[in-house]
Amino acid sequence: MTKTKATITNRLDPFDFDYWKQLAKKDPVKFEHDRQDAINDIIETCPVYLRKRLRGLQWRIDLEIRRSKNAMDSCLRLNRMMMDSVCACDGLIHSVRSLTGPDHKSYSVTEAVVIPFRRRP
Repeated sequence: MTKTKATITNRLDPFDFDYWKQLAKKDPVKFEHDRQDAINDIIETCPVYLRKRLRGLQWRIDLEIRRSKNAMDSCLRLNRMMMDSVCACDGLIHSVRSLTGPDHKSYSVTEAVVIPFRRRP
């Protein structure tokens, strides 16, 4: 059975978690094939100037998944990638800080404002 682009789009809009979960259990090869098709279709809907970067990011994600020992290892590796993109010296926090100028208050991931809550009697 050949799949059309419309079929993939329908499976993603709205995203049907149960469909993908069952497919992964029942037919992992088809799951991987459909996953790649769905990702490629989504990238194709993005502006042309972003596609090369998105394909590069997806390549890195796929590489980390292949290098993983199991599903939990894969999850931890991808989480580390996301945290690095936010917290690393060239990540999102650094980029936002650079936009706020030299007068900005320093931000650290380990800092937090604790708001005291009163106990009800």
